[in-house]
Amino acid sequence: MFNFRHWLRWWYADQKIDCKCDQFPAHIQRKSRELPHIVAWATDCFPHVPQFKLHMASEQPPRWQHLFSQATIHFEQWLKRWRLPGDLQQCWQYFLRQQWDSFSERETWTQPVGQLQRLLSPFVVTPADHFPHSLLVMCPQYWHALICQTFLQPEVFVRCLQPAEDIRRNIRLFLPGWIQEQYAWGLNFQAALSTAYIYTTKTYAKLQKS
Repeated sequence: MFNFRHWLRWWYADQKIDCKCDQFPAHIQRKSRELPHIVAWATDCFPHVPQFKLHMASEQPPRWQHLFSQATIHFEQWLKRWRLPGDLQQCWQYFLRQQWDSFSERETWTQPVGQLQRLLSPFVVTPADHFPHSLLVMCPQYWHALICQTFLQPEVFVRCLQPAEDIRRNIRLFLPGWIQEQYAWGLNFQAALSTAYIYTTKTYAKLQKS
């Protein structure tokens, strides 16, 4: 459901973003607000959609095979770490099966995920700070302004005009040899550069405005 990564992938500071406040449901537009644009919970915008009330740990419902495989691997690592009997794995797998069956009985993902994503597509959908598995829906213009206010403050950040490849090459060139040798396990110069994300709440938005 979250689409903020897509917005970030194509974001740049000087772009012009259209306001989408007029595309929020009418009852949300009528609400009084202190912010210049609309920021609202998906559950408030679309109370008739039960999926928006779910725990958004994943953008799609998990598959049993994937859950079982990952949970088994990590539990086995935990058993070895604490030197516990390996036959506890059977108890763990039995517990997983019980929980999965219980989850499947309560499954409410009856509406295709693609339809829900299209419903939210005009807006930026991001997790909320301290509520990382909830859906916060924001007007793209205000989201853009928040990022600019956060990452383009000259007192805090210096805007880098070099392309990513030049930055990667310079890091490798000027990194002391002893660091490259001693910490080779933690260095991967083929990997993408680090990315910063902004997770906001209404309170944080108000602070940014002030």
